[in-house]
Amino acid sequence: TDGGGSTLRFESGQLELLADGSYSLEVEAEFNGGGVTMTDEGVYEVSGNSIDFTPTGDPARMRDGVVSGSSITAETQFGGIPFEIDLQK
Repeated sequence: TDGGGSTLRFESGQLELLADGSYSLEVEAEFNGGGVTMTDEGVYEVSGNSIDFTPTGDPARMRDGVVSGSSITAETQFGGIPFEIDLQK
């Protein structure tokens, strides 16, 4: 819930990292009582435990992150609001 009373609730999502270096993100959420699907796509690069996302979609959502075992923690934004997203394989 933001300062204006708007609510955003994440329900499910999927991040697909392909071997060719591209990714796609799809998140199902509820915004102010209505269902929304938010997507992003682009390319990614892994160096050590860092993963860098370069979105090609509009709006750009994914940002840099950290890989730890089978999980990724990354910066993202939805509706202009920054979030940290935790993804598990």
